[in-house]
Amino acid sequence: MGFLAPFMLFGAVAGSIPLILHFFYRARYRSVEWGAMKFLRLAVEQTSRRLKFQEIILLLLRILLMILLAMALARPVTCSSTTSGKRGEAVDAIFIIDLSYSMNAREGAKTRLDIAKESALRVIDDLPPNSTVQVVTCTDRAVAAGPKSPRNLDQARLLIQNLQAVQQSTDFLGGLSEAVLALSRAEGAAKEVYLFSDMQRGGWERQSSAIRSRCEEIKGQGTLFLVRCGNQPIHNVAILDLKPQSDIPHTGARMPFTVIVKNTGTEPVTGLTVTLKIDGQPLDKDAQPIEKLGPGETKPVTLTGKIDQPGWRLLTAEVKSDQLDDDNKLDKVILVREKVRILIVDGSPNDREPERAGSFFLGHALLPVPEEFKQFYHVKPTVVKAAEATSGLLNDKEVCILVNVPVGGPGSVPAEFLQRLAEFVKEGHGLLITSGPNVQREVYNRVLGQNGSGLLPMEVGESFEAQKDKLLFPDPNTIDEKSFLARFKLSANDPFLQLRDAFVLRGIGIVEPKAENLKDSGRVLMRLNDGRPALLGKQVGDGEVLFLTTSVDKDWGFFATNLTFQPFIHGSITHLIERSATGLNKVAGETIRFTPKDLNKSFELTRPDGTKSRLGKAQGGATEQLALTVTDTSKAGVYSIVEEGALSGTRFAVAPDLRESETMDPLPDQQIDELLGFKPEHLSSGAEATAKAESVRNRNEWTVTFLLILLLFSVGETAWAWFCGKAW
Repeated sequence: MGFLAPFMLFGAVAGSIPLILHFFYRARYRSVEWGAMKFLRLAVEQTSRRLKFQEIILLLLRILLMILLAMALARPVTCSSTTSGKRGEAVDAIFIIDLSYSMNAREGAKTRLDIAKESALRVIDDLPPNSTVQVVTCTDRAVAAGPKSPRNLDQARLLIQNLQAVQQSTDFLGGLSEAVLALSRAEGAAKEVYLFSDMQRGGWERQSSAIRSRCEEIKGQGTLFLVRCGNQPIHNVAILDLKPQSDIPHTGARMPFTVIVKNTGTEPVTGLTVTLKIDGQPLDKDAQPIEKLGPGETKPVTLTGKIDQPGWRLLTAEVKSDQLDDDNKLDKVILVREKVRILIVDGSPNDREPERAGSFFLGHALLPVPEEFKQFYHVKPTVVKAAEATSGLLNDKEVCILVNVPVGGPGSVPAEFLQRLAEFVKEGHGLLITSGPNVQREVYNRVLGQNGSGLLPMEVGESFEAQKDKLLFPDPNTIDEKSFLARFKLSANDPFLQLRDAFVLRGIGIVEPKAENLKDSGRVLMRLNDGRPALLGKQVGDGEVLFLTTSVDKDWGFFATNLTFQPFIHGSITHLIERSATGLNKVAGETIRFTPKDLNKSFELTRPDGTKSRLGKAQGGATEQLALTVTDTSKAGVYSIVEEGALSGTRFAVAPDLRESETMDPLPDQQIDELLGFKPEHLSSGAEATAKAESVRNRNEWTVTFLLILLLFSVGETAWAWFCGKAW
């Protein structure tokens, strides 16, 4: 039990007034013997004892009345909901408003965010006089939005009215943490925290233990209200990815593009249309219908088109229509080339029998066309022997492939080439290393490992052979779902699924690091059916390295002769080339970093909504590269950094944070209570929220109850006084 006006408890001292009066007005007399009254003495004494008993009860009732009056004026409250303060009836309210893009889902004519804003404004209107409001916006990060003066409720109203949802995901931890800080700054006695959200499951479960801790802190200082904004099931389809198919993007030919869509709702969606544009222009066939997409179903849609101009091109995929527009559009920047130049360094050449050379099958996979058309093909591989590799050969190449290459001893690649190769990868290019008998454990680990150039994804181990009674093959079921190989699993008829027939006779073992040493290592993208790594990847600078643990000839197995080999090689090359576009493709909330060629020029930024802002010149520290940074990328779309006065510049594609639409399932009240370990105040949006909030305040404050008790005691005291004054 606490009190909102504890100084009024001093009024309980008034309870001594009846006692003082009682003793002050006690009759003062002298005993005088009178014979006529002698016989009445016994009767008077009996009556006197009865009157004294009645007066004592009446005295106690009057003392208790004064104490109850003082306690009622002190406004008693339950300590679990509020803490003691000095400002009487005022409330310090903190509003956490969810701005993740699921709040843009339409429920009738309004969005969930519209409902949240209306509810928040109603709460402000019904707050007691002299209350304060602080607003915290929340996605996967939180911002203390204001107002500058918490007592200025008009500022709070205007701030709330201007809020807009962004394309980031839900995570309530940041907002609740900001609310705890705001509570610590509040000076009032009554404190209330309101969370206005659609209560996405991911927002609660992503960091559930930390969220529970923050809510317990709020419970210890005030009352936590959870205002659920929207309760209708949402029909939603999201675009998960947009990529060229296994071929490398190039000019002069029709190219297929795969748009991957997913029904993230709980009900089937029908009548969808998928479109794809290149630099704002629709493809020849600019729409592909989807008759029906079941709950949780993912479907690849293929659209084809011809790109005539090389360079950085902007792809835009869109699906229409559903109740949530924010994940219906996906922009992506890709690099389209006229020619793709690849350097192949062959560590086991064979001039007499070319089909036994390490690069033989690799060359055919890169040029899957008849001999007379190879000169017109967009892929231009250059094959050199290991000992003849020079650093200058890398100058105009996009990808380098080391095929069973020795890095030490006779016939090995020169040291200057390896030094340039490390720089080549860090600049944003790709490297594919294939195994073979020339891959020596000690030398590779020393020269290319962590203590050397750092190109190896993991430490190389001893070579191994397959047992005669147990076939080894790369297992498609072990493919890393986040790797470039995952898209091969989307089609049941894809030739890549014949990977089980690509038997491996020998391979290079990998020493996988322990969990605490994973920071500087790569990751396993695919394994053999016995659990050994088959393909590894590692980001090095702005580029990437892939390491294949078996060979690409017939000496160590049949992978190079399998139907999967060509799509694997083209998929790998495409992925390594796309690494150069990584800095141009971001997720909402990620920082854009741009390094201009001319550091003396000033630049400006154009946002997806068309607004422009000046960035100025590139900046950096003593050890940092000069660059321009854009930190506010909460809105998805195309951002352009343009030199002041120029018509065009560098485009950056910012995609929605698709964690938000992995599931549109809200968390029910009961499960929220179980997650938090206590029952907060659950409110529905609209007028009910304010009515129940006022009811909770009244329930927490015991003033009315004490006044009712005071009234009953007053009636009892009056009745007892009448009874005591009655003549008998």
